[in-house]
Amino acid sequence: MVAVIAAMGGEIEGDGKTLLPGRQIAPVESVGFLGRREAGILANCPGLLNIHRRVRPADEGRGARMGVEEVQAFVEEAHDKGHKVSCHAFAGKGLHNCLAAGVDTVEHAVQLTDDDIQLFKTKGIYLIPTLYHYQLDREHDLKKYGGHTVAEVSEPNFRRAVAAGVKVAFGTGVGPFPHGTQMREFEYMVKFGMTPAQVIRAATIVDAQMMGWEANIGSIERGKFADLVAVCGDPLADITELERVKFVMKGGQLLRNDLNAPGGKGCGQK
Repeated sequence: MVAVIAAMGGEIEGDGKTLLPGRQIAPVESVGFLGRREAGILANCPGLLNIHRRVRPADEGRGARMGVEEVQAFVEEAHDKGHKVSCHAFAGKGLHNCLAAGVDTVEHAVQLTDDDIQLFKTKGIYLIPTLYHYQLDREHDLKKYGGHTVAEVSEPNFRRAVAAGVKVAFGTGVGPFPHGTQMREFEYMVKFGMTPAQVIRAATIVDAQMMGWEANIGSIERGKFADLVAVCGDPLADITELERVKFVMKGGQLLRNDLNAPGGKGCGQK
């Protein structure tokens, strides 16, 4: 089980001001209003816990709702119960507090300071960048945020994280855009600084390690689940081959095999 913290004040901060206001996910009272006992109870809840606050223009400059001690209390309680903690944060103090508190993963992390990147590395926290989503939102962002987009902020910061050696896992945030299209994330991870091999590892063994499931999934080894896909071309030469899966095996059971399918569906024609 993963406990999810979304703890931000202004989400994307640059040059002392908030570029983009936040969006409400699920308003719940902050851990700041809870004691250690209540944090422990929440950390043991089934399902996902999402702690968030709507960010309004009046909130600009006020920083994070949850202090680092509050986030750390939650993280410690969750870890004591064998749970991992995921922090959804874009930038600023909310993101920094999650990193300082030692969460397991951070989703988004659109704008990063040098200190943020160092915390990712020293604490071994996984970054899940969700890059493709921001490309889809470019036109919408330009209108909503006065000529700014999340994409223009995320790309250079992701490149910095990759160059610094931050552990990058694969995830997409699919839902606001259609299921079945999230494989486009592969393309943008390569376009913005990773090698195809790094991206494939991010979606397999790195994701497995992030979840603590590497004993059963994430690589092709004796004793692990036989979860396999195959494509016609070489994804190390063209990562978009992973958008054209022709063969699927799940737990050793064949679910799809179009490798030799006629009519242009197989490997004779992409």
